[in-house]
Amino acid sequence: MFKPVQSLQRGMILIETISARREGINLKDLAHAIDCSSAATYHLVQTLVDGGFVKRLESPARYVLGDKLLNLMSNENKDRYYNIVHEEMLRLQKQLPGSSLFYSEYIGNHVTVRSAIHENNPTQIQRPNNYILPPYLSAGSVVHLAYWSSEISDEYQQIYPFHMYGHVLWDDWETFETILAKTRKEGCILVPEKKPLNLKLGLPILGKDNALMAALTIQWNQSERKGLREKIRTLKQTAQASGKRITERLEGK
Repeated sequence: MFKPVQSLQRGMILIETISARREGINLKDLAHAIDCSSAATYHLVQTLVDGGFVKRLESPARYVLGDKLLNLMSNENKDRYYNIVHEEMLRLQKQLPGSSLFYSEYIGNHVTVRSAIHENNPTQIQRPNNYILPPYLSAGSVVHLAYWSSEISDEYQQIYPFHMYGHVLWDDWETFETILAKTRKEGCILVPEKKPLNLKLGLPILGKDNALMAALTIQWNQSERKGLREKIRTLKQTAQASGKRITERLEGK
């Protein structure tokens, strides 16, 4: 017959109790939580401290979650985040047949594609080998610039000066700033292409408090001009709905 290990049960209760008190909890309250003496509780919690699962703070003495548990929680949150994004990418591809999608993050001063769905393999999430998006020219890089803080934007421009990389598509910085403002207002940006039938839209992925997490680029090439205006409307509405859905799912709604 199965018999629970009492010390392990108490250890789990300690972790649950500590996690519920972000400001920390003292030894006396922990002992009360597991209905145990302070001396026995000290040995249990110190074992968790030695393992890196709990951290002891001073002035006053109290216990909070340690780095190991925080890292585990962070990894779980990251997995959940990527699952949500990839599910929505697959959904978008079904809604926009023939499209390709590129998910990008700001990594090491570059806007880098981390995952993609290509039109010739629409059910497969692919992970490119850190493909860097062209600064100012790609829909994804425009989205990042639109939502970045001035500090990050300045840092990016030092590496990729606008007069060297951006003037090819945008006449001057004032014009580009207008595009950035429009991107924030509409929640997406349709970047002009040399071939009008090549539709390329950038969509921000926003988390809590509308903080930028990443960007999606949707490339949806058309074969004829007939119905192009309606296709553009469909692309924008579908992308905006997807962006809203991602944010709501990340917030647990």
